[in-house]
Amino acid sequence: MSHSSAHSIKRAQSSIERFIVEKMLRSGDELPPLKQLAALAEVSYVTMWKAATKLKEDGLLDGSSGHPFRVKVTSSENAEDEKSLTKRVPRAPFQITAWRRTAHRMRLDILNGVYATGSQLPSLKELQKRFAVSCSPVKKALESLCDAGLLLPRKRGFAVPAFPSSKVRSRIVLLTHTFDDFTMYLSQHDEEIFKTFERHCHHANITLDVFLLYWGGLDSPKKSRHLMRERRTGHVYELSHLDKIDDPIVLGFVLVVPGLFGELEENLLRIFFKVNKPVAIIDELGTNTLPGIYARSRRIQTFPVAGSVRSAQAVGRYILTLGHRSIAFVSPYHQFSWSRSRLEGLFSLCQPTSDLFTVRSFVAENDPMSGQAPSKFVDFYRSFRTTIDPAQQVEYDSLMTNVHEKTARQAQTRGSVHTMMDRMLMEIQSGLITAIVAVNDQVAGMILGYLKTQGIAVPAQVSVISFDDSASALSLNLTSYNFNASAAATAMMGYILGVRPFTRENPGHRDEIEGYIVERQTSARLSRD
Repeated sequence: MSHSSAHSIKRAQSSIERFIVEKMLRSGDELPPLKQLAALAEVSYVTMWKAATKLKEDGLLDGSSGHPFRVKVTSSENAEDEKSLTKRVPRAPFQITAWRRTAHRMRLDILNGVYATGSQLPSLKELQKRFAVSCSPVKKALESLCDAGLLLPRKRGFAVPAFPSSKVRSRIVLLTHTFDDFTMYLSQHDEEIFKTFERHCHHANITLDVFLLYWGGLDSPKKSRHLMRERRTGHVYELSHLDKIDDPIVLGFVLVVPGLFGELEENLLRIFFKVNKPVAIIDELGTNTLPGIYARSRRIQTFPVAGSVRSAQAVGRYILTLGHRSIAFVSPYHQFSWSRSRLEGLFSLCQPTSDLFTVRSFVAENDPMSGQAPSKFVDFYRSFRTTIDPAQQVEYDSLMTNVHEKTARQAQTRGSVHTMMDRMLMEIQSGLITAIVAVNDQVAGMILGYLKTQGIAVPAQVSVISFDDSASALSLNLTSYNFNASAAATAMMGYILGVRPFTRENPGHRDEIEGYIVERQTSARLSRD
């Protein structure tokens, strides 16, 4: 089973569990039709059936061949005497009505940051328009969310509760990797999460303590080779120091994981498991699964940001609305799971619309840490080096080594992208490919440069869309998918503070926060001329 398939089944399981946790389904109740549940969770019927079967194996559901699934009756209810059972009024079958669908979508909007914490909801008329329902379902949905504590009634409308402000100066501890010069190692998404987290902590009167994780080396005077440095004071500690942070004013921990779990992360998980505090793990690419006992802990939650197939599905649906039916996917980084997930997301849209929608893949597996810088660059620096003072050469050599490595990687990636573009050039010129999906903004920038040299007009002849919505997307006026990392930060803050709807009863992996497409000047509706 692929990682994305397993993730879809988990999402389907979570949607059923949420109905049970929030008392919409009780012991003995029959599940709604799987087709309705699948549409609500945005998964296929088969995936929802697999999820229900898995919950049956786990003892949460009952059901036999040819009969619908039901919520399993608990042992305490089995112990009721026959008299009380006969007096029990049978409940009507659970229906996914308009107000329940509206409440579910409102809840997702809060989770996805559409309505920020502490903000006022739009008027009833605006909500009716957004959810395409009448006034009555909207009112009932709002009432149910108020009863669940997800909304607060106001004199004029409703509001999302703000994070509670701490009366005592509480702390949240954030751990992240560092470079050799002890600057924080943060990707673009991690940086957005960090800034949002800082802002939430400031408003809630909470101190954010940052510890920088690094490898102490074989000659480290400390017992442990993995060390951490407190950013504020510069003090260096062993990882075991976290065992002592059981102070009531420490509300929880945030761990930034830049890639796959390694020895360092496994050591931290063992420590976190002993400390009775909530732990939020930023799993940027959604590639990590909590091992064994940690996956069953409600105190440890992973928060994926940019690794699922859902982002590519959103991009694919956007392209379809523009009328494009022949798409090329370009990635020079296809050895990474996040690249494969994006292609898989596009391919998944082809299955029900194969006659109307085709995706061609142009992929390669470049090592982003290898490559050679252009010879002109090397020759220029060697010439420049002879003109400077020998005392300054060491400083310049260190600087230029970093520039050289970055230039070498870019040159290799650009060469790979241009090779792939050469292969599809005639198809673009003849209109057989009308839209290009780049694996990220960096690659999209290289594609735009190539198309310009070939005299191909964007978006008149071909549309270009990518992922990340980085600063380069803004400068290139590039249509790009924003992963909504700030909403992920809000979800983590709410989880640590124990605020609904960010808390959850079932442990483990979270669904990726829903992002959005920022439409700029590189995409347009397909011309029928």
